[in-house]
Amino acid sequence: MNVHFIPLPMLSLFKDLGYNIQNFPVAYDNYSREISLPIYPQLTNEQVDFIIAHVVKGYNTVIKNY
Repeated sequence: MNVHFIPLPMLSLFKDLGYNIQNFPVAYDNYSREISLPIYPQLTNEQVDFIIAHVVKGYNTVIKNY
């Protein structure tokens, strides 16, 4: 699984410029809880069903343990 949103203060360029992720708590909170889902035109219906089933399963696991 990849995460495609990375807050700018976490990138080397911005760290080197003095930005600190601690000054951006909302951006870090979003980053810490997000996932990237596969989405592209070649996905088959079976692959979409697989993705949906696993997102639902993960959601139910999180809610059950919350």
